[in-house]
Amino acid sequence: MGNETTLVICFGIITIIATVAGLHYRDSLCCLMCRSLVGAWSTTAVIAVKMRMDRA
Repeated sequence: MGNETTLVICFGIITIIATVAGLHYRDSLCCLMCRSLVGAWSTTAVIAVKMRMDRA
């Protein structure tokens, strides 16, 4: 195996590792955003119900 082949293989492995790490990081951010939005929506719904109960 030549020097160039070794470099190409190493670069390919590093690229695959970086891609998997990037996808995992993006997926984690997406989950965090979804949880935050659901939490905010739930809190808003609870506040709206309490306001309606106070008016009655």
